[in-house]
Amino acid sequence: MGKIMSKYLMFILIFVLVFIVSVVLSLPLSWVLKQAQIKQQIPENITLHKPQGSWWKGNLSPVLKEGSESKKLGKLYWQLSWSDLLFAKVTANMRWVLNTGEVTGRISYSSDTIKITNLTGDMSVNEIMKLSDKTLILADATGQLHLHNLSFTLPTKDLWPSAIAGKLTLTRFSALGAEIDLLEATPILKKQEIYTKITGGQKTKGWNLIANTSLFKNHSFNMDIKVSATNANNMPDWVGLMLPMKNPKLAQMQRKGNWL
Repeated sequence: MGKIMSKYLMFILIFVLVFIVSVVLSLPLSWVLKQAQIKQQIPENITLHKPQGSWWKGNLSPVLKEGSESKKLGKLYWQLSWSDLLFAKVTANMRWVLNTGEVTGRISYSSDTIKITNLTGDMSVNEIMKLSDKTLILADATGQLHLHNLSFTLPTKDLWPSAIAGKLTLTRFSALGAEIDLLEATPILKKQEIYTKITGGQKTKGWNLIANTSLFKNHSFNMDIKVSATNANNMPDWVGLMLPMKNPKLAQMQRKGNWL
């Protein structure tokens, strides 16, 4: 009799547990976003429109407010991983869709670390520049930005990366009279510094660009940009308008300052 009762109680316990999990997983996303604790985590200049699905698997359309203007930031899709919750970690596969491209990746959050991994995709430079008033000066820019397995690990205590990997490329870029076939950038973490070497240009037309940039944890930066040509005739006209000319075959600009 005792064994039968134990099996019966176990069945009831499992049924109740499955029921509770099912209810929690199916909580409507719109209801979750209305909770005070969730609303406090959303920046004041961001509103979340058209939430669909559940908090577990859903999508919404974020909108950025800048003064009296509202900028649509595409559509964000995600699906959480239930297995990571067993280890007190929230992990989600996400997809950010714009009109002219999309980015996929994986985000995980624990009590002390945020990890963004495997960011891969293509986005239109023109659409990116129109997302904010701060970049509208380049609203006529064209080209494609490509993300190649970008990954960041950010400790929550200071949000300075403890690891960076991956690469970015910019193809067929054109803005303010400048035209560049290809730019490649690979960030490297050096403790208190994020060093990035950028290379590119139009080798078929006899010129190339090399830039070395460093962002430091103390919010300072260094930048050195060089454009060189095989001869003076190959130096693009726009270079002299943007960079100091050292000689007819070399332009260079060096800057130091603070970011943010």
